[in-house]
Parts: sequence; structure tokens; C-alpha cells
Amino acid sequence: MVEFSKDEQKALEEIISRLSKRAKQKFTLDSLLGKWSAFIADVEKGYSGTVYDYTNDLSVRDLLEELIIEAPPNAGAKLMAAIQKLDQKFIKLTQEAAFPFGSWQEGKAPFWWKRIPLKLRGELKEDLEQ
Repeated sequence: MVEFSKDEQKALEEIISRLSKRAKQKFTLDSLLGKWSAFIADVEKGYSGTVYDYTNDLSVRDLLEELIIEAPPNAGAKLMAAIQKLDQKFIKLTQEAAFPFGSWQEGKAPFWWKRIPLKLRGELKEDLEQ
């Protein structure tokens, strides 16, 4: 768990509240980190959801990135340090895609939108083979 000062915690909670309202879904920092971690565990086992499930799971990392960018600098750096470990594992378990998932323009997509799991099974494998 990442340690934040009271001011950092308050700022993060305000940002997460705004993100939750926009998504019409309640988030906490722990839930976002937990979702990103659980997704990476699924990738490690062999991701079997659909391409739509995969892009939905990637969007959790977008929320974490927004949180890093909008957070006070020290809090953003602490959060980034915690997320980097997960990101490194994600990179290790995936390979670069020919094009990014979603509606990203070439060259504008964050790295996680340009990665395909090394272990593919089920519907995602079928979707990508078509």
C-alpha cells in the first residue's frame, strides 16, 4: 500500500470522486489498483475474455493515469512508483500489437493500448485471429 500525507489523500479522494461521477461507478484507489492487478493476473494465466472485455480492462489503467497526472506532484510520483511494478509485469506478459486497441490515433496511444497478451485463449484469441 502506498503511504500518502493527509493533504495528498484528500486531493486523491477528490480526483477519484470526480472520476467516479464521470464513469457512473464508485472507485477507490485500492479498487483501481486491485482491478489493474487482477487484470494482469488474468493476462498471466491466459486472457480469455473478448476484445471488448480486454479494452474495458485496459481502461482501468487510463483512470490510474488520469489520477497520476491530476494528483499533486509528490502523490503522483508515489502512485506512479506503485503502478510501475504492475506495468512492468504487464509488459513482460504481453507483446507489442501492430496497432492500438480502441480508437487511438497512431502514435497517440499509451503503451498499454498497444500490447497483446502472450498467452491468448478463448474469445480474445479468436477475435484477434480473424
